[in-house]
Amino acid sequence: MGWKWEVLAWANLGDGYRDYVQYEGNSIIGALRAAWDAKRNGVGCIRLVWRG
Repeated sequence: MGWKWEVLAWANLGDGYRDYVQYEGNSIIGALRAAWDAKRNGVGCIRLVWRG
């Protein structure tokens, strides 16, 4: 915790579905790019979190 933006992807990693961190940082551009790349790579559900 301490990052302003976080992107989490919901995926099956072999032992069940869970969230895994796709991006953590202070850049909205970086977070949007990570979310878009994950979606293009077939991730079904993505969560973009902003900590103000």
